[in-house]
Amino acid sequence: MSNNVLIIEKNAAHAEKISDLLAMQGYRTNIIIDGGPDEVMEAISADIADMVLLDLWWGDGLSCETALTLAERIRKLFPMPIVFLTHYITPEIRELADRVCPECYIFKPFTDSELIEILKNLRVKRAVAAAGGEGLKKDVLAIDSVDIFRAVFNKAGIGIALVSRDGRIIHANRAFELFLGYGAGELAGMSFTDFTHPGDAENDLLLADDLCRGVMDWYQIEKRYIKKDGSRVWGLMTASLVQNELNDPEYYIRMVEDIDEKKKALEYVTSTLREKESLLKEVHHRVKNNLQIMSSLIHLQSNDTDDERIKSLLLEFHDKILAMKLVHERLYREEDLAFIHLKEYIDTLSMDLLERYKHLNRGVRITSIMEQDILVEMETAIPLGLAVNEILSNALIHAFPGPAGGRISIRCRLNRSDMVLIIQDDGIGTDTGSIDGRGGLGLKLVSVLAQQLKGSMDMRRDSGTTVVITVPLDKGIRRAGGTLL
Repeated sequence: MSNNVLIIEKNAAHAEKISDLLAMQGYRTNIIIDGGPDEVMEAISADIADMVLLDLWWGDGLSCETALTLAERIRKLFPMPIVFLTHYITPEIRELADRVCPECYIFKPFTDSELIEILKNLRVKRAVAAAGGEGLKKDVLAIDSVDIFRAVFNKAGIGIALVSRDGRIIHANRAFELFLGYGAGELAGMSFTDFTHPGDAENDLLLADDLCRGVMDWYQIEKRYIKKDGSRVWGLMTASLVQNELNDPEYYIRMVEDIDEKKKALEYVTSTLREKESLLKEVHHRVKNNLQIMSSLIHLQSNDTDDERIKSLLLEFHDKILAMKLVHERLYREEDLAFIHLKEYIDTLSMDLLERYKHLNRGVRITSIMEQDILVEMETAIPLGLAVNEILSNALIHAFPGPAGGRISIRCRLNRSDMVLIIQDDGIGTDTGSIDGRGGLGLKLVSVLAQQLKGSMDMRRDSGTTVVITVPLDKGIRRAGGTLL
């Protein structure tokens, strides 16, 4: 059903008032004040009207002749409703006017609701006739677009406003007024910038300009509003543009949802999270310091004994503590307190061990190649780091007895279901079943650590020693910038 209404009225102010009222109800209007009958017929011929509101005293204002003649011409050529507007009527004038068969008369002054109800009934009447009879009247009433728009606009639980192209409020529903703390009708004529926080106004205006130029169909932003009492409130604003038949912008529709409580809750959660992150960093820092103290005490104890076997065991224990300390040190420095970068961790651990055993083999080099930038959780990093520490320590102690040195490579790749860590040296190798010179204790420790990770460990001897540790991806392993694998 069309909504185009032609208003023919001799009082310009009265015509504008009617036009504004109908615009708020979803009608499109055109006004003719001083034109003649030919101008009216030309306008109707241009398909700008489906219904006519005609001032019975339009023309010279002294008689109804001009308006009645015009109504007869419209009736002969166009099957559209005609409603006479009049401030008084006599029986004689009524008899003349009835010859035109107007749909009804509206007597001035009339209320907004009276006019709206009359137009609604006319539209339903036309729709019923077009649809085939009174039997469809209930369905037509149910889908009347003006009723739907009015109901949605007035009863919506979120704020809705019709806004002119220059950003001024044409009409706002009650929810919008309550959101900003204004009384009924107080927002009309105000600019959106009047109650938009200065820090959010520029971005909103830029997006509105893009919307008007057709760059987007709609946009949505979170922004701060200034209420009537000066307080600030957050709203989620969605803006769209209504265009006419020529696709020219007519007005904006802005819908605002009150998200102030959500924002306050988010700010509280964010603040609490920062406090917990700070506390967690402090925990990692203190654990690291305590492990450092233990490491230093063990190192001092090793220097205080002449038994080389005991000294060796103490220093190995010292290295294991350093491997755990390094995990907490990395977590303390990371922005993500749950994960550490595996390559950075292994590189640092390798350099620490090279420095620790430099007196044994000056020419040994350790290289690490990671196929992806891999992150691991603390629960995975500590046993994995201990296993790497055990394998590297034993390689540095036993694989390169001479001055020639050698190379240790560390490679890591991610498969569909697991992570594979390969540590290979080109040293003299070891007997099958032993990763060190202590009857397989090192091998057992690495195997236990792999089992703790629900993975496996495999060792093979081929031009040196190769140890392969496989860990399932559900053990807190992910790619940097990605999700848990």
